[in-house]
Amino acid sequence: QPLGALDMGGSSTQIVFSTSDGNENSAAAGSNDGDQTCGTNYDYTAEADACVAPGAQPSTLQHDNFFKTSYLSYGVDQFRHRMYRAWIAERQQQQQDEQDEARCEQQHDGSEQQCHSNIIFNPCGNPGNEQEYEGHVFLGTGNVDACVAQVKRFIPHASLPHDGDADFETERMIGGIQHPPIRGKFLAMSLYFFALDSLRVFSGNEILERTWPTPTLNELHDALDGLCSRSWHDDLSITTTNHRFTRSTSLPHRCMESVYMTTLLRHGYGFDPESRDITFTFLVNDSEVEWTLGMALAMHAAPPSANVKPKRADDTARRNATYHRKAAEFVAHSAIHTHFYPESL
Repeated sequence: QPLGALDMGGSSTQIVFSTSDGNENSAAAGSNDGDQTCGTNYDYTAEADACVAPGAQPSTLQHDNFFKTSYLSYGVDQFRHRMYRAWIAERQQQQQDEQDEARCEQQHDGSEQQCHSNIIFNPCGNPGNEQEYEGHVFLGTGNVDACVAQVKRFIPHASLPHDGDADFETERMIGGIQHPPIRGKFLAMSLYFFALDSLRVFSGNEILERTWPTPTLNELHDALDGLCSRSWHDDLSITTTNHRFTRSTSLPHRCMESVYMTTLLRHGYGFDPESRDITFTFLVNDSEVEWTLGMALAMHAAPPSANVKPKRADDTARRNATYHRKAAEFVAHSAIHTHFYPESL
């Protein structure tokens, strides 16, 4: 079974996985164009242009066997912008200045400098963290449950937030795109690794530390409060704990990013919350991974195996050259089309 792959950037997120069970042949067994001689133990397949042992999986890729898509505006930065702008619009409609001021005084011991009408309480920010955004101040409260509820509103479709769980759980829709059931093992890379590895470090959760890099989604969820509830001014902003993949400009967003990705994987894609089907990784074979489609396809398109018998003496070199050329094309295509944003680290 080929590995699937998950990629998270600042502007978009990508997924690719095989929708087949990995046992289908790309051409009917026993087909022969009449000019090829494969012998009694092999069948000629036009798709593979080779003699393939019955029941063996040919090395050629079948486009229809993969689900792959890029969800624009579902990278961490764009998702946060969309959520913030929706909160601003809702705030302007609600006109709750007096109620907000009362809540602010209650939570911050009556500090007048904190209590003004452009305050918007941000459950996805660490308590006390302030972020200025389009004329408003987002004040963190570190409420994981409220943050999850807000994130779930905006996963199904950018312009049509979903307020109920029942249909959302059934549809498995992200950005208005329905996808087939998740199957197989996955590698999660880029910000999936950078942000959730910071959750491991800053949450202090012993279970997550022990099970990393293959935690269950429930284990990730249970660690969220350990990060998000940390006071910004008295704790997190002055911590001496270093995380090599988190810059000071990214630290205020790690709570929201961790909640978003954990929620997206469970409630958006529909991963089993108790499975260990996802490995969060920075390196594959000592090489940094920054792309999705190319890696999955290239890993699946292995060079011809012992199950494939060349028809002619020069077929092995020709087919290997074709494989390496196509793998390079996949990598180049993905490097161009995958949105990886180092500034989001």
